[in-house]
Amino acid sequence: MKFRKVTPTEILGSLVNLRQLTFEVTDVCNLQCQYCNYGNSYFGEDEYGFKSMTFPQARLIIDYLSGYWEKDTVSSPSGTEIDFCGGEPLMNMPLVKQIIEYIATLRLHRKITYVVNTNAILLDKYQDYLKDKEVDLHISLDGDRDSHGYRIARDGSNSFNAVFRNIKGLQRRYPGYFAEHVHFNAVRHNLNTPEGIRSFIRREFNKEPVISQLHTAGIRDEKKGEFDECYLSRAENVVPFSCPDPILAKGSRPIPTGTCSPFSMKMFITVNGQILQCEKINRRFILGQITEKSVLLDMDVIADKFNTQLDKLKPQCTACRNSRKCTRCLYYIPDIEEDLPVCPGFLKTGIFGSHGLPGRGRKADKN
Repeated sequence: MKFRKVTPTEILGSLVNLRQLTFEVTDVCNLQCQYCNYGNSYFGEDEYGFKSMTFPQARLIIDYLSGYWEKDTVSSPSGTEIDFCGGEPLMNMPLVKQIIEYIATLRLHRKITYVVNTNAILLDKYQDYLKDKEVDLHISLDGDRDSHGYRIARDGSNSFNAVFRNIKGLQRRYPGYFAEHVHFNAVRHNLNTPEGIRSFIRREFNKEPVISQLHTAGIRDEKKGEFDECYLSRAENVVPFSCPDPILAKGSRPIPTGTCSPFSMKMFITVNGQILQCEKINRRFILGQITEKSVLLDMDVIADKFNTQLDKLKPQCTACRNSRKCTRCLYYIPDIEEDLPVCPGFLKTGIFGSHGLPGRGRKADKN
């Protein structure tokens, strides 16, 4: 298979047609979920739980992007989704409101929709505003009370009763809004099952949840035993972390791995103003920075950095049986920053490999 490189022009085109812009409006949270990637089980360069984004920070990136979006010759048929995450984003609701109200003043040639990812602890306080603005809610709920056991309050108690009460309150107060704009996310672990999660959420809310696995990258060595006890890998009907490159769907030659090209799916802004291509990857893979006065984003540098990582994997991808269907993100390959990283999903041509069988986790032959 022949692979292509990502170009600066392609990255700029992704910004012009950006599908999703995600703001980490705060890293403060009112829960202490035991599997949270902000917790002490994961490596991270930043200390979490103390910072909130400011409006001047957010306005800089909005103005930067709107410089492309306001042009008469530019439009995005699918629109752009603005997501708010945390921490718990409702703990910085003033900023959420400022962003929504500021964007409403701009002349953008696209439809803008809004999503808040929330644990629902503060939902009763802000539900009227969220309904009035038709904000989509993605509510974290791992199932019934026992299944929700890792999502604990600051005092160590299960948060289920407060969460369930607020969700039911919203459902009763605004049934039409609830039916159209409320969605559920659940995490699969050893306290629940996909069947149990679905059965509970269907019965109580008439909704189909999205069930995901835990983050597996960046686990601290001393926490691996505890994590493995909680973690269940890619169970049946669980959505894995993967993002097939949308360029491939258009018929172009693929890039190595299943990694999204920069900003082809989304842009993620951290509470510290770091710019990444996704919220699911480690913060050391930043592509740009929002300073006090400007946005630092160089398409040539981004393309070079991205292509350098891909070039390391090209020999394995070329020899891999699964190269045309790969959904593996390069940022989840443990030694990707080394000179010769090894893809755990490598399946050598001519060998029927799977976990624990020949063909997995081996470097490709150079010939």
